[in-house]
Amino acid sequence: MKQLIFILSFLFTTVAFGADIFDKDGIPTKPNPPRLVNDFTNIIPDGEEAQIEKYLEELALSSKTRVVVITTPTLNNYDKAQFAYEVGERWGVGEKGFDNGVVMLVKPKEVDGKGSTFIATGYGLEGIIPDAIAKRIVEQEMIPRFKQQDYVGGIAAGLQVVSDLALKEYPASAYAQKSKKKTRVKGIGGGIIFIIFIIFAILSRINRARHYSMGSGTSIWTALFLANAMRGSSGGSWSDFSSGSGGFGGFGGGSFGGGGAGGDW
Repeated sequence: MKQLIFILSFLFTTVAFGADIFDKDGIPTKPNPPRLVNDFTNIIPDGEEAQIEKYLEELALSSKTRVVVITTPTLNNYDKAQFAYEVGERWGVGEKGFDNGVVMLVKPKEVDGKGSTFIATGYGLEGIIPDAIAKRIVEQEMIPRFKQQDYVGGIAAGLQVVSDLALKEYPASAYAQKSKKKTRVKGIGGGIIFIIFIIFAILSRINRARHYSMGSGTSIWTALFLANAMRGSSGGSWSDFSSGSGGFGGFGGGSFGGGGAGGDW
């Protein structure tokens, strides 16, 4: 019954809003005023959508990285990669000259039985989030949750890794090592990388919690708990999380050259 309600709600949203969101070429029209979370399929509850928006605003202020999340009911005969690049280019996601934009695209599978997702990176982030790493994020953090219709959890898990890499809280090589499905880490070098990853991850959580606690008036331990809960989200609410963001000022004109990776389910 829950799944049926979800599908009916999704279909209603698609019919009601689908025709209004696309331009003549079949690409979603740039929002005005600009938003970082653009849920055109209504798969993200309002409370969570607002909190993800705040989270990405904070990331934009902290790292100057512009990450846009967009959900769409259809790819309009585009390849998922090309659809994401077109959004990035036409919306100008990122800053001109820095090309530091990311487009996280999600097309749920409830309409045609095929779900698709893609993380497109601007020129300036291709070295920080290499294609192979984007592929791991999609396949190991996002799609497993999407298969359970946990779209919020999948998006949250993907965004957490993207933001950590953008903030340089640990190198891409450390995430690659950590995310390997093998249960044993081979070699001394791999073990050192894994240990470095753990140390950076712990320190980054503490630093981020300290920042949030100062902005919200909560204790550092409460803020740390909320940050960790957000990282491990699998359908839970972010409604108690506050980023203390100063607001998103808009897109600057970033360019995309084919970086990123995606997958289907």
